[in-house]
Amino acid sequence: MCPRRFDALTSIGFPAALLVGLAGCDVRSEAVQFSVLDSAGVTIAESTGPAWEAGDGWIVESTPVLDLSRTGSGSAHDFFRVTDADRLTDGSIVVADDGSDEVRVFSPSGEHVWSAGRDGSGPGEFRRLAQTVVLPGDSVLAYDPSAGRATLFDSDGALARIVTFEGPDLPRQLHPVFEGLYMGPASSGLAFDGVAGLRRPEDKVVSLGSDGGGRDTVATLPGAEILFFEQGATPPTWGKRGHLAVRDQEVYVGSADSVEFRVLGIDGHLRKIVRVAGYDLALTRAEVDSELLAWYPDSIELGALGRGARDAQPNREHRPAYASLVVDRLGYTWLQRFEARHEAGSPTKWLIFDTSGRWLGHLHLPPGFEVFRIGDDWILGKGVDEFDVEHVQVLSLIRD
Repeated sequence: MCPRRFDALTSIGFPAALLVGLAGCDVRSEAVQFSVLDSAGVTIAESTGPAWEAGDGWIVESTPVLDLSRTGSGSAHDFFRVTDADRLTDGSIVVADDGSDEVRVFSPSGEHVWSAGRDGSGPGEFRRLAQTVVLPGDSVLAYDPSAGRATLFDSDGALARIVTFEGPDLPRQLHPVFEGLYMGPASSGLAFDGVAGLRRPEDKVVSLGSDGGGRDTVATLPGAEILFFEQGATPPTWGKRGHLAVRDQEVYVGSADSVEFRVLGIDGHLRKIVRVAGYDLALTRAEVDSELLAWYPDSIELGALGRGARDAQPNREHRPAYASLVVDRLGYTWLQRFEARHEAGSPTKWLIFDTSGRWLGHLHLPPGFEVFRIGDDWILGKGVDEFDVEHVQVLSLIRD
């Protein structure tokens, strides 16, 4: 058996993990692109290159098989600030439209079936409609984080129940785990303490009961970066944030510091580390300069606040590893490569990992397409056309 060296490491915001020394352990050396090791119940899956060879890989058709802006007329097919979408068991689509504060349901072929919700603070109303999730039995959960309230509708659109979450650090999203338990990310934020520079608050992964109580912190991870400077605070260029996804009773977390994510149990216990060793994240001087110009164009005269924010931007050497983490319905993990402002308009690149943690390769989606859910042979998301009109679309996914 190959000897293995184990070094205990506690990463900031993550549970204790075990690192494995691989030097000299495999006679195939550089030809080996994937290894799986187990130590103390933690699986470590590491890839050094993609499994797909040239010409292999999945295919995504760029032309949508369904576009809800084109399957009917009227206000129900006009979208503004769509924040989420999901699919019912029969293929119907439920959309969270924050512009109208409505939950809208469409048939599998795109006809409008029902809508619920409006602006307000009363039952069935929303101040910010951030999320919609299909629950077992095809009931629909709509979440308003500004009110800390989850509204449940039955399959016909009737208001069934309201759950209110009280207290500080309300979760930004809700992920149903099983009946009676939700999980979500929450952040207490940062207050300026007089020290300028790049800071990163800690996000909590919290579990909550279906009655709104019983909140527990099961894990932590680095949150979204914020840049403090003399005149105030601003999001930084090339800013990183934490990522959370939940599938069945597994919690996927990532910091975007490197091409790595971790899989936890719902009790916060670390089960698996998945990573790609040596993935190139280096930035060139030209990329850094182009991004700064995209944020602060020469054509705009900056005031004192804008100049202070621009001049305080850190000199980045590496881009964030990814901008989104999605786990599809078959258990494959998708990481969206970070796209800077000056890179907008190009196809988005995704890294695909199978259920064992092997990096399969890259997959490209249409420019600006935001992914909400991924099924066996479809991708549900939002595209924006040349007139900045939002389109809720289904793309065809061919896995073989």
